[in-house]
Amino acid sequence: KESAVLNFNELFDTSKSIESKGAKVQLTQEAWVRVRSTASPEFRKVLKDLYRPYETFMANGGTLGDDVQEEITCRSIAKGLLTEWGGFQVDNEPLGEYTEEAGFNLCMRSARFRDWVWEQAKSAKNFRDEHAVEAAGKG
Repeated sequence: KESAVLNFNELFDTSKSIESKGAKVQLTQEAWVRVRSTASPEFRKVLKDLYRPYETFMANGGTLGDDVQEEITCRSIAKGLLTEWGGFQVDNEPLGEYTEEAGFNLCMRSARFRDWVWEQAKSAKNFRDEHAVEAAGKG
């Protein structure tokens, strides 16, 4: 009897190029976002830059307030993870092209949206290859 062996590569190997440029993830036939990986150097730099002003404070045992933490989270998503979107409307108005400020505002407005973006940015399946990226939003 053969034992089941987990193929590490199939689960965790990703395209570094797609992680950095972003994977297009469909929400509906019309609505989509392009999101970078949380493992991308671009996101890591954004996060480091956002926490830099608080390094000494935190190193001395300080804790960031919920409002500061929420702003850092939303800024990191808007600047480091989201890169494009299309097919959205908010309050019956087209959202238009992606901007960091629009991404930040939507993240601040909806914890569910930012959680969804975060989950997409963490999911290895979204960053495997172009075929897998296109299928990621459908499965």
